[in-house]
Amino acid sequence: EMSERFDIDPLAMRSKAIVRAMTAKVSSEQRGKVARAGLALAKEFHKADRYKEAATIITAIGRAASRVKDKQLVADARQLALESRAMAKQYVSVRRAFETLETTPDDPAANTSVGRYLCFAKGEWKRGLAMLAKGDDARLKELATKELAGVEDAKGQAALADTWWKIGKEKSNQSYSELLPHAVSWYRKALPQLTGLGKAKVEKRLEAIRAEANAAQGKRLVLENVAIGATVTASRFIKQEVPFRAIDGILNTDKTGYWNPGGKPPAWIRVQLRESREIHAVRLLVPIGVLRWPHGHGPLDYAILVNKNGKEVQVVNVKGGRIKNGSAVRNAKDPRTMFVTLKLRRPVRTKSVTLLVTRTSGDNPGPVIFEMEVYAAKRTSEPEKKVKTNELVNILTQGRWKISWRSPPVTYRGMVFGNDGTWSMTGSGSVVRGTWRQDGESVLVSHLKEKKLEVLTLTSGRIIAEHYFQPPKERRNIGVVTRE
Repeated sequence: EMSERFDIDPLAMRSKAIVRAMTAKVSSEQRGKVARAGLALAKEFHKADRYKEAATIITAIGRAASRVKDKQLVADARQLALESRAMAKQYVSVRRAFETLETTPDDPAANTSVGRYLCFAKGEWKRGLAMLAKGDDARLKELATKELAGVEDAKGQAALADTWWKIGKEKSNQSYSELLPHAVSWYRKALPQLTGLGKAKVEKRLEAIRAEANAAQGKRLVLENVAIGATVTASRFIKQEVPFRAIDGILNTDKTGYWNPGGKPPAWIRVQLRESREIHAVRLLVPIGVLRWPHGHGPLDYAILVNKNGKEVQVVNVKGGRIKNGSAVRNAKDPRTMFVTLKLRRPVRTKSVTLLVTRTSGDNPGPVIFEMEVYAAKRTSEPEKKVKTNELVNILTQGRWKISWRSPPVTYRGMVFGNDGTWSMTGSGSVVRGTWRQDGESVLVSHLKEKKLEVLTLTSGRIIAEHYFQPPKERRNIGVVTRE
C-alpha cells in the first residue's frame, strides 16, 4: 500500500537490505539464510525483467556463499547467474518489441516476439498465448488459439502436447526452456483418461522427458578426487618411494612423499578405481623444470591412458612439458614444485587411469610424482551416500588409545581418533597428528609429517595394527592397539 501512495520501489528496498545484511558482521548461519532469501529476490527481479539488478544481488550472494563455505549455495548462485545472463540476452532481443506494443498493441511481429519470450523463456503462458494468437507465426498462432479456446478431450490434449513437444525438440536451447514442461503438463492432463496404445505412448514419452531432464541436471557437476582410497600399481619403485605415496591425498613434498620408479623411463603408475567413473581431469604435483630431486626429476614427455573395453586408450599427451588442454601452476607451499592439471577433451567412463612417463626433465633417471589426483564427475543433484561406519570405527572414536609395536618393542600413548577423520597423539611428549578413514572393515591411519601408514583391523576382539609402505605387499611391523 505504501508503494502505491508513494514513489517507492519495494524490490530495490529489499535488495539493498539483503546486500547490507550479507556484508554485515553476522554469524555464518545468519549470512547463509540471508543469501537464500537473496536467491528468491533475484528470481523476482527476473520475473520483472530487471536483470541488471538481479546480477548485482547474485554477485553478492556468491561472495556470501564463499564466506560461509556452503558448496550447495555456491552452486545455486552460479546456476542462477548463468540463467540470469541468458535471460538478459533474450530480453535485449525483444525489448524493442515490448516498446512497439506500447504504441501498437496489435502489431503481429511484435506480438510473436514477445509471446515467444513470455511462453518459451519465462513460462508465463497465460500472457504469452494471448500474444501468439495475435502474431504472424501461423503454426504458433493456431496452437495458441486452440489452447486458449480450451481442449477437453484426452486425445486432443495429447495431440496438443505432442505438438508442443515437437517444437521443444526442434528448439532445444535456453530460449525455449519452458516448452517441454508445458508439453508435460498437457500430457499429464490427458493421461488419466487415455487407454491402450495412446496411454502407453504418453507414458513412454513422459519417461523419456524425465530421463532427459535427469541427464541435463547431471551436467551441473562438481569434481572429486577419486584416487584416494583406490588401488595403485606401478611398473616399479625404489626404497620407500612407493606408488601409494602418490595417491595418499597428502600434498607434502618431503624426501619420502612421492613415487619414484628409479631407472630410466618409460615408467608408469596406474590408479584402479573400485567402480567405473566419468573422468574429467588428472592433476599432478611434480618438480619444476630440470630441478634435480634426491632420486629423479619431473616428467617432461608423458601421457594419460584409460582402459576402455579392455584396451589402453590415450586421452592426454604432453610433449616437452607443453600442455594443450590444462594448466601448470606453481605450488605456493613449495615453489620448487608445480600443480599440472590435465583436462580430458571429452569425459571418459573408466575404472583405470594410467600415467605413462617416457622422458624426464633431467639426466638423473626416474620421474618424481608427489601426487596424482584423478577427478571424476559428482552429480550435485544426488545426495551423498552415507557409508555405514564399521564396528572398529565406533570403537576407536571412543576414549584414548596406545599402540604397542613388536619390532622394535615400543609403545606410543595418548592416541585419540576424532569423528572428523583426524587423530592426534600426545603421550610421547610432542604432538603427532594425522588422518584416518574407513576402508571396508578396516581403518587406514596416515601420518601427516612422517609419511607412515597403518592398517587397523579388529580380529577376535583385538585391534591389530600393520605398518607398511605399499598396501598390501610390504608390511614392515605388527602391533596391538589397546585402551589406556
